[in-house]
Amino acid sequence: MVPSAAPAVCSPVPSASPGSSCNEGVILSRVTSTKRPSTFDLDLSRRYWKHAPSGLGKIDSEELLKLDDAAFSDAWSANARSRLTHYLEEDHFVRLYEREFRDRRVLSFGSGLGLIELRLLRAGVHVTCADIVASNLGVIERAARMEGVESRLRTITLEDPPHAEYGGPYDGILLWGSLMTMPTEDQRQVLAALRSALAPAGRLELLL
Repeated sequence: MVPSAAPAVCSPVPSASPGSSCNEGVILSRVTSTKRPSTFDLDLSRRYWKHAPSGLGKIDSEELLKLDDAAFSDAWSANARSRLTHYLEEDHFVRLYEREFRDRRVLSFGSGLGLIELRLLRAGVHVTCADIVASNLGVIERAARMEGVESRLRTITLEDPPHAEYGGPYDGILLWGSLMTMPTEDQRQVLAALRSALAPAGRLELLL
């Protein structure tokens, strides 16, 4: 259970009320619309995506980092367990990656709280997490240190995703729902950049 004293969990139902701790509904209405934006608003997207998805709803990664180690571990673990019980297809997918990519390199674009990525790290996969939100990456780094798998983790804080340097080559690249708020041209450029970071026999897994 997430400790009751920790304001880290936001409701999974978007709320636009002025007193909302996340104001996710307000931000969501601005970053997604029937007409895709022509420019990518990095600051607005960062305010939205710092409320990272889990099986228990959206989690404010800045608030999560304020917890002491015991409360942080409990909260992160509860959300990781809940994520995989709510999304059974993810558990199947991650099991495949755990087997196929042990001792190999994987890039996760838009890695959120690292709920999937930590499982890969435990399985011996070398994981690079790329995200626009520094506190999301901070959560992943802290969780990896606490589990003793930080030596296989690399993080990239993205300032300009279409033109970022992603490194590589990677045997696998994960994009799970992380392009939805980007203009179409930015999506094309990101996909081209990631494709160039793939190893010759690498695989890109895209979930829109």
